[in-house]
Amino acid sequence: TRGRAGVAWAMQAQLQTYLTQTDDYSDISQAASFFVESFWERGTTLGEVSLDAGQRATILRAQQDDMEGRYGRLTGKRKLSSTLIIARDDAGAIAGIAGIEIAVVNRNSLEVLPRAAGEAALSSAIASLPARERQVMRAQELPAVAAAVLPPAFGIIPVLANLAVRSDARGAGLGQLLVLSCEACAREWGLSEVMLLVEAGNAPALRLYTSLGYQEVWTREVESARPPSPGAAEMAAASVLTSALVKAI
Repeated sequence: TRGRAGVAWAMQAQLQTYLTQTDDYSDISQAASFFVESFWERGTTLGEVSLDAGQRATILRAQQDDMEGRYGRLTGKRKLSSTLIIARDDAGAIAGIAGIEIAVVNRNSLEVLPRAAGEAALSSAIASLPARERQVMRAQELPAVAAAVLPPAFGIIPVLANLAVRSDARGAGLGQLLVLSCEACAREWGLSEVMLLVEAGNAPALRLYTSLGYQEVWTREVESARPPSPGAAEMAAASVLTSALVKAI
């Protein structure tokens, strides 16, 4: 589904971009390719990285699989809502992207369950209820359902991820616009916080998030994806100092 076309014009007209929300697989494929270029090859996390054709293909495949799993349209309705927001310039080229998804988290550690595990935890908790209680739950909004059925240590929170801005569009406020648009989605879902993970060495991203009111809740080593070695068929991984940030919206 699509929507919100033109919201960028009202908020930041000089960018000459417009935003859409999407779960369309064609859009996600374009966004994955954009992310390889603007995050993996010319991003603020790893800096300028030269990739050969094989490395690029491996990253693109992994990125597309991840985005399709997070944001792609399903035959049935997701219990945990998500959307991919794409900013395009007046020529139709992608200038930036960001994703927002409701995730199940351990509120004590703020560790995020993988999407499939979160959906399964919520579904199995609802399925274990007596029939009459299940019927009542169907009429409730997701925050109330999650609070009623998940174990005490767990809850739901929107997680912002996959933020990237084209190198020639940086510094004009597009990253801020994408973050604010993700927050607007979270509010529409009836939730009052947004969480994100950012590598501690990514100073530009940390400046953006803290300027918008995000606060650090923990910093620790987290296993993060890294470009594959030449000739390798899978992504590499490294333990990277990472911060979890949360904002009340």
